[in-house]
Parts: sequence; C-alpha cells; structure tokens
Amino acid sequence: MTENISILICESDASLRSVMTDYLRDKGFQVLAAFSAKDALEKIGQTSVNLCIIESEMPEMSGTELVEELRHRNYTMPLILLSELSSRENILAGYRAGADDYVLKPFVMDILVCKMQALIRLSTLGTDFEVQEFDLDGVHFDAVRQQLGDKHLSSRENDILLILCRNLNQPVERSSILKSIWKNDDYFSARSLAVYVHHLRHYLESNSRMRILSVHGKGYKLVNSAT
Repeated sequence: MTENISILICESDASLRSVMTDYLRDKGFQVLAAFSAKDALEKIGQTSVNLCIIESEMPEMSGTELVEELRHRNYTMPLILLSELSSRENILAGYRAGADDYVLKPFVMDILVCKMQALIRLSTLGTDFEVQEFDLDGVHFDAVRQQLGDKHLSSRENDILLILCRNLNQPVERSSILKSIWKNDDYFSARSLAVYVHHLRHYLESNSRMRILSVHGKGYKLVNSAT
C-alpha cells in the first residue's frame, strides 16, 4: 500500500516540485519536498524515507554529489536521479555515485511511479524473504543494521559481504557482484570492488577465521580457514 511509503523529492524548480508532490500524494504516497541538497539532507536525517527522487542540476551541491553523500552516510534507500543531461558520461557518473536509476527530463509521471514501485519492491524483497543475519565463526553479521561484530559497515561493504555470505564456500563471479551493486562491470567499478574487499578482509582477519579468497578467473569466495 502506497500510504505507508515515504518519498522525498529534491527539486529546485518550485513548479515541478509542486506538480510532482501533488501527483504522488494523489497516488497515496507520503511525500516530503526539498528545494536543495542541504534541505534534503536535513529532512532525511529527521525522518524515515523509503525512496528519494533527486534533481541532478542543483546549485551548490549537484544531485550526483548528493547521491554520493547519501551513500557515504550509509543510506541504502533507492535513489532516482532526474536530469536533462543525457550524455554517457553524466549517466555513468550518476550510477557510479550510487543512483539506482537515471531518468531523463521530460518524463512521464506514471512511468516514473512504476520505476519507483519496482525499486521499492526490490529493496524490501530481501528483508522480507531472505536471511539477513549470519554467524561468521562467532562474529555476528547483521545486514539490516550493516553491523559486523562491533564494526559498522559502509553500504558497499555490507552489500558485498551479504552476497558472499549467501554464497558461502561458493565462488561468486566478479562481474555478478559488480552488476548487482554498481549496475555495471567496468574497470573503475572493479577497482572499487577490490578496495572494499580489502577492507572486509581486514575486518574479518581481526575477528574470526572467515576469509575472503580470490578465485582466479572467477571472483571471490567466503570460506572458514579452519576447515
């Protein structure tokens, strides 16, 4: 039911912001409206939000920078960027920052709503039907709280470890992880994945016998080094 779904719209154009707010409220969504990135960050910090729709061409802090900041602060809700910029570079920058979708202006509102509903459905599916907590050789990993023992994980670290835990003792292809989390498997995303895996290895080595192994020509595998 949409009445239990909270949407934040960050749009500097007052007219478009008003139209979108009215339309989504008519559809039954709870809607918060922000006119700038700073305003959006304040509102997100004060209330629970299920999805954010963010204009990319805002002054002071762009929508892409806001997306990156939200991911840096470990917010995991779906983020949709709205933009008039259609170049490959702008679109890739949006996804690499952490956006879940990139929608070009002008757009059709009912199609945008369908995209929103699909992203919300995907974001809640794992919580409802898949295991979110794991015992890693005595160290508790809670994927909902993004907590590994006493260490709070970033969103990327959390997502990578969750995939490896769900495939315990099985190799997971690098491209599969990249496409699942980064939505692409290019060189820059692969380098970022390697950095996050390095962090996770350090966290695990300090607390348990669980290890993330590199599988030549494949990707990574989470195993218990004692077995």
